[in-house]
Amino acid sequence: MGETTGLTVVLTDPDAPSREDPKWGEMCHWIAITSGYAFNLELSSGEVGTDIIEYKPPGPPPKTGYHRYVFLLLEGDNSNLTAPEDRRHWGTGKKGHGVRDWAQKESLQVIGANFFYEENKKQ
Repeated sequence: MGETTGLTVVLTDPDAPSREDPKWGEMCHWIAITSGYAFNLELSSGEVGTDIIEYKPPGPPPKTGYHRYVFLLLEGDNSNLTAPEDRRHWGTGKKGHGVRDWAQKESLQVIGANFFYEENKKQ
């Protein structure tokens, strides 16, 4: 890897409030930053870096089925990031929009991604 000014990790839910009706998607669940490549992802410790948006754990509503929760690792200058004005649609106000719009606005590039499924036990 080449040099970078920082790494940013985000968690987003494109299926809010449900996959059948994602009218709130994408939903921003977390934005955290660190400088350089010393990124500690030990979530149990509660310390990854500096939270831009506080971590909101997955919590799909009852009877909405499985939700995809997507972690993205972004690279770029994160020394002056602007937090989205709203968690819904990452502040874009547009259904189906979110982290891509925010990352592009902040000049960040995706360098890694992973996801998991979660559902409310009351189905």
